[in-house]
Amino acid sequence: MVWGTQRQQYLLRPGAGRYTVSTVFKYGRMRGRPRFVVEFWVGGQRYQTDEECDKQASREVPCPARGTRFFVYFAPETPGTCRVLEQSVSDSVRVIPPLGWAKLP
Repeated sequence: MVWGTQRQQYLLRPGAGRYTVSTVFKYGRMRGRPRFVVEFWVGGQRYQTDEECDKQASREVPCPARGTRFFVYFAPETPGTCRVLEQSVSDSVRVIPPLGWAKLP
């Protein structure tokens, strides 16, 4: 577990990853906490990851709506190693490079 976390931190270190766009497509729960699942594509392959819905000021914030788009920071060697960013994607971003961007557009 610790090795996996350290490896993920190494792969996602600043400047080592790339950015792409993910879309919320379903919801779930883990240990009673609400989560949302996003999918994204890198090099024609589909990947997915989940995130816990946030809590602010000790109250639950609802999960984002289906179809909401967020930027994802991923490791080019293993795109399944990723982190969903809190920054949502504007509707003006329509063309997504197959291997993502080196910097946020």
